[in-house]
Amino acid sequence: MSVEQYFKKKISNKDMDEIDDNEFNKKTRLLIKKKTEGFQEECHKKLNRFGKEGSKNFKTSALSEHASTKDHTDATNLEISRAEFIRVSNNSIDKAQNHIGSLMKIIFWLAENDISLNKLSEVVKLCRILGCPQLISASSTINYENNVSGREILSAISISIEETIWNELNEAIAFGIMVDESTDISSEPHLIIYVKYCLHGKIKVRFLKLLQLKSKDSKTIFEAIIDLFDKKGLTNKLMSFASDGASVMLGRSTGVASRIKERNECLFITHCIAHRLALACNSAEKKVDFCKHAEHIIKSVYNFFSNSSKRVDILRKYQEILGHPILKIKQIYEVRWLSCFVSLYTAICNWKLLAFLHFLWDILGYLSALSKVFQQKKIQISDIDPVIELTLNKIRQEFLEFDNEGRLLLGENLNRFLSNVPLGEDCNIGAHQLTWDENYEAELVVDIQSFASAVVSEIQERFPDRPLLNSMKILDHANWPNCKEELAKYGEQELNILSEFYKKEVNNICGEWFGYKAIVYSNFKNIKIEVLLPRLFEFYYDAFPNIIKLLGIIYSIPFSSVDCERGFSKQNLIKTDLRNSLNNETLHFWMMVGLEEKDLSEFDFTRALQIWNGACKRRI
Repeated sequence: MSVEQYFKKKISNKDMDEIDDNEFNKKTRLLIKKKTEGFQEECHKKLNRFGKEGSKNFKTSALSEHASTKDHTDATNLEISRAEFIRVSNNSIDKAQNHIGSLMKIIFWLAENDISLNKLSEVVKLCRILGCPQLISASSTINYENNVSGREILSAISISIEETIWNELNEAIAFGIMVDESTDISSEPHLIIYVKYCLHGKIKVRFLKLLQLKSKDSKTIFEAIIDLFDKKGLTNKLMSFASDGASVMLGRSTGVASRIKERNECLFITHCIAHRLALACNSAEKKVDFCKHAEHIIKSVYNFFSNSSKRVDILRKYQEILGHPILKIKQIYEVRWLSCFVSLYTAICNWKLLAFLHFLWDILGYLSALSKVFQQKKIQISDIDPVIELTLNKIRQEFLEFDNEGRLLLGENLNRFLSNVPLGEDCNIGAHQLTWDENYEAELVVDIQSFASAVVSEIQERFPDRPLLNSMKILDHANWPNCKEELAKYGEQELNILSEFYKKEVNNICGEWFGYKAIVYSNFKNIKIEVLLPRLFEFYYDAFPNIIKLLGIIYSIPFSSVDCERGFSKQNLIKTDLRNSLNNETLHFWMMVGLEEKDLSEFDFTRALQIWNGACKRRI
């Protein structure tokens, strides 16, 4: 290859159009020099140079003479080899990165489905059989497909997710935490922490940390929480706290929440509304003696079937014959070994008991629906009171208020039972004769009213009227009056309560309130608050900075800690009898990836790949 051919091969087609093939004029020489500085540098390292270093003018004959030397050939081959080496290296790196990226996707899928890393190599093998092009050959010396390498990849993915959450918390105006403690299958105490925050107007709830506890006392839990957020410099943004009703969490003097409030007097403390509802039902049940009797009978039914697989099989066959759903008898609380068939049969075939169970079917159905509302992931302050009042009114109307004829309205299931099973000594269900007493009907009404009134009383007691909580409702424009005259003065008293409580966080909030109401009422009256918040944060932060900051604080308040229960459910799916040796750090990695809000198709593994590459020197 001549030097002219070599240079022309290395120069782009666009530049080649400018070259005269018959002679190397001055312009051509300058163009070649510009394009081949690296090549000249390599040639000048040789003995047979074709010009002095830095020369701007040299003979073309010198180029021809130089091209025939071994030094030029070596330099040419070196340049070609260098380019080829770069190309091969880049291809190798790309292939290796694609392989690791595919492994990350596989491990992400394993975490989503709570499958052990011991299955990693088998899943990779399946992918190769199915022809996955991104995976390198199984014969490669190093392919990072064992469970030890898999844990490193899992760690990188988990750390990338956690980094994102911490960065978002740093950007958010404020955040609240949901905290609960539990013990896993290895009897190791854990503290689970979820965070709720409003990022640029978008409300988010994320799993943050699973901490191993040395002790379950309030001081240990408090120090673990504060240490976690102090390291990130975010303790000052912790504005709300939610947990169950355990005294270690919500104790007035030394509870975890009280200790945190000593550091931040603006902390808003919430007793989980779902737990409060459950406690209200339990307390109501204890006030009615017949409820205890019904509970005892139901436990006896469970014990009767649970102790005999033959009885369970007979029950299933009858369900199939009658076309009923195949239901399994479930335990209510602890197992008690008692009762024989005859005594159990006699207890069940009782008109009052069956009628009362149908009543429980009705009223507990209403309370269950209320509980499901409370367990929603992003329940808002404006949702709580209306659904509570709706449920209480329904209970009052059906079970506490008599109509003009002196009868209770009752629920759907109880009314159906009363219409199908006539009152009197000859009452029966199919071939089964029910025991009857003339006082049963009056006793049933008393028991129904006792339980219903106890439920209403307990709910009202556990959901008291809290001025601060009620004041927060003014920030949801769905509660605003339609009349402009009323709107002008609306919320002033409530705003004063809020500004007094959050005086260290916001100021001049009352001065922004009138203008804020005017803008929202005129432009966003029919838009839900969840949709409105991002617009307010994006377009009105400069106009109403204190109002927007207050919105960020209030809409980061968690009113329930049910997400912690979901987290512990995930923990128990991961750390099973067969995987009871998982340490806390690895368990945290599994939960962080398994509870990630994005699915596999949406997740970006770029940062995880960077973390994995930077952890140590990799070979592949």
